[in-house]
Amino acid sequence: MAEKGRHYTTHEVSRICGVAPITVGRWVESGKLAAFRTAGGHRRIPASDLEEFLKSHGIPKARESGNNAPRILVVDDDADMIEVTKRMLAAANPRMEIRGASDGFMAGRLVESFRPQLMFLDLMMPGIDGFEVLRRLKSDPATEGVEIVGLTGFFTDENRLKLLEMGALDCLKKPAAAEQLLRILEKVFAAGE
Repeated sequence: MAEKGRHYTTHEVSRICGVAPITVGRWVESGKLAAFRTAGGHRRIPASDLEEFLKSHGIPKARESGNNAPRILVVDDDADMIEVTKRMLAAANPRMEIRGASDGFMAGRLVESFRPQLMFLDLMMPGIDGFEVLRRLKSDPATEGVEIVGLTGFFTDENRLKLLEMGALDCLKKPAAAEQLLRILEKVFAAGE
């Protein structure tokens, strides 16, 4: 993979790793992934540093395909809530690939096969709740880059703070307004280089 002198943009790295551009930005800001800035202020990641990063963190390259559409997973034990959220997201960007899961177990299976970049996660589900799903994803180097936004009908500042401390991007009260979902999409997928 490492071509001598080759440098990748954050968007290219996001496609290679199968994560959202905001995740690559976090890796760079935290010092996990080496990068430099061009004279225009854009981040560039040397190919050799990216290769080493992938190996050391056990991150497989995303499947190569011509489809670079954002991949989103909506996890909720309420099928109607999944459909409403999926419709609002699809209206924002019809190119997105959006899947739904009705419980934490199904979410885990889809994370492995679908490799979502962003997950909207219900906190209160039977069996494995959203907190446990978040903990498991963030503790695994292969899935820690999935951006997660909690969704809950029982919103509290304490739950939001707990999620943020666990690595979530945000927490929204259900049902989330279309404007809130759009703000999240812009933050995750329109991250600058």
